[in-house]
Amino acid sequence: MPTNPKRFLNQLLLPVFDFSTKQEQSSIATLRLLGCYAAIRRYHQQRGAYPPSLEALRPELGEMIIDPFTGKPFVYRTHPKRGFQLYSVGENLNDDGGRLSANRRQGDLLPITEDALPEGQRPSQARLSSPPVWLR
Repeated sequence: MPTNPKRFLNQLLLPVFDFSTKQEQSSIATLRLLGCYAAIRRYHQQRGAYPPSLEALRPELGEMIIDPFTGKPFVYRTHPKRGFQLYSVGENLNDDGGRLSANRRQGDLLPITEDALPEGQRPSQARLSSPPVWLR
């Protein structure tokens, strides 16, 4: 047992608070991603094309386009045949290219869950990550 009680309490409590902060960031990111996803879909329905960037949605969404993990806009890409990618880099702060992981602390955070993916794209323990997820 450490001789400095303040240090001992910090060692006990800081991981609890850190976990709570990351859980809150993850919840905020998920809600913001869902809002962005809905706005992108509506934009596509109204104009027949995806927005060129999330900045095009800022007048409507404001700070909802900001990833709470990085303080920057979420990662957003479009592809004429595949659709679009929208994700947060997540807790690990690494851009994994829009891949989900079986381990929630790895991979990116997407506005969908792995249950919504086709069987071949779902991550498994054998595979560390899935292929990049493109949304429509």
